[in-house]
Order: sequence, then structure tokens, then C-alpha cells
Amino acid sequence: QPIWDSVLEHPFIRGIADGTLPDETFQYYLGQDYKYLVEYGRARAAAVVKAADLETMQVFAESVNYILAGETLFHRRAAEHLGRKLTDFLEGEKAPTNQAYTSYLLGVACTGTFGELVAACLPCLWGYSYVGRALLAGGLPDHPLYADWIRTYGDDELRHRSDRMCALLDRLADGADEGQRAKLAEHYLTCSRYEWMFFDMAWRRETWPI
Repeated sequence: QPIWDSVLEHPFIRGIADGTLPDETFQYYLGQDYKYLVEYGRARAAAVVKAADLETMQVFAESVNYILAGETLFHRRAAEHLGRKLTDFLEGEKAPTNQAYTSYLLGVACTGTFGELVAACLPCLWGYSYVGRALLAGGLPDHPLYADWIRTYGDDELRHRSDRMCALLDRLADGADEGQRAKLAEHYLTCSRYEWMFFDMAWRRETWPI
């Protein structure tokens, strides 16, 4: 929780909330976030393979479609608003923090258990729902893109998806031994930290130093 309280107080998020975030900073974020979502979709797709039963496979298969076709609808609307194409957001390279975060996720997807992958993927889903709902409760800014961002991540559907994955991780943790639970906690904490770092990366418009 302290990490997510820090996210809410980060100047990037405060700038979205009050509409003062520089447009260039948000456009940087959009490009990095779209690149991230492609890799996040790959990680969630790996959960389909690792899932133990058909019902869970179906849940994660649908979630991949939601990420790549549903969540990215916001990015499509943003691209249209900016007079750009959605594929423009794939241009350029990942920033160092984005590269590190997505590499970590894909590493867990390749070598971790199903539970470890759920723990690594949850912070993005839960965190965006938490932040979106918190900002929505405070009202919408006049800036159309930032208001759209808040509505997108503050909606009930995302909260339902978040609650469902939280419940799944709780069940997996209940059935795990002490060592396994420690591993789940490690992945969840690490990716929560990466979420804060991602917003900070966007705020600084991070580039490779060399």
C-alpha cells in the first residue's frame, strides 16, 4: 500500500489529475505504455499455457484479448486526438526502466510457476484500477485526454478484473508453502516498484544515458 500511496502523490499522476501534465510528457508515456502493453500481453498469454484447468485458461485467454484489443482502445483514441496512428506508438526504443520491467515480466513468464506469473502481472492490473478509481472520485480535469485516461482506468470492468485476479492470487497463496508464498510476495513487490518507476520514468522522459 505505501507504494501505491506514493504513486498517487507522484507529480505525473497529480498532473493527470489536475490537467497540468505537459502534453509532451503524456505523449512520451503513451509510446512507452503501448510498448509495455504488447509485452504485458505476451506475459499474460503465457499464463494460458501454465494454467491448470480449462476455466482458468479461458479467463487468461480473454484477458489477453482485453489488453490488446480493449485496453489499447484508449491509446487508439489518444492517437486520433493527436492526429497520429496507433502504430506510431511502437516507434523508437523502450526506455531503460521499461526494458527492465518488461524483461522481468517475460523472465517470470518463461521460468516461473503459474502463481509467480499471476503475482508479477497483478500490480499493473490492480494498480491502474486503484489509481483510476482514486482519481475518478476526485473529479475529472478539463484536459480531454487525461479525463479519458481516468475514466478508462477507473471503470467498474477493470475493477472486476482486478478483484478476480486478486482472489485467484489469494487462493494460490493459500495452497502454497512458505517458500512459495515468499516468492509470490517477491514478484508482487518487485513489479509494484516497477509500476512506480514507470510513472517516474515517464515524468522524467527517461532516455538511455549512452
